[in-house]
Amino acid sequence: MIEVVSNREGSEVAKARRYAWMGVRYYVVFDPECWLGERVLRGYVLHGLSYVELLDLSWLEELGLGLVTWWGRFEDMDGLWLRPCGPDKVLLPLPTEVAEAARAQAEKERIRADQEHERAEGQMARAEVAETRAEVAETRAEAAEKRAERLLARLRELGVEE
Repeated sequence: MIEVVSNREGSEVAKARRYAWMGVRYYVVFDPECWLGERVLRGYVLHGLSYVELLDLSWLEELGLGLVTWWGRFEDMDGLWLRPCGPDKVLLPLPTEVAEAARAQAEKERIRADQEHERAEGQMARAEVAETRAEVAETRAEAAEKRAERLLARLRELGVEE
């Protein structure tokens, strides 16, 4: 359970007791405005029916993740945020970051596909030009052969032998 403190009302102690009674294993208080004291982030782990404060939230082995504060832009707002991290304290991507990376990758793939398509069209156009040239050359060769045959026939008529 992560509690984000949004005002000075409400008792974190009473909430902690209620969460402990419900069996919530971890209780984290994120207080970016420091309304409850000087610390922005506090975490607790359930022992029996009460919580014991954790000194370091940067890696919680049982959960397979850590929690750290991060200053940055999220949902068009700059501020201090609570972020999940890996064992090396590297931030885990947020769903919005995953979606943006997927969009960027898709755009990159679309551009590459367009370039490949243009390249293929260029190769097809060059092949068509080469084919047309070959057809023209073949037509010219056939015409030249027919002309030569006519000339030979005419020479024979005139009595000139090869």
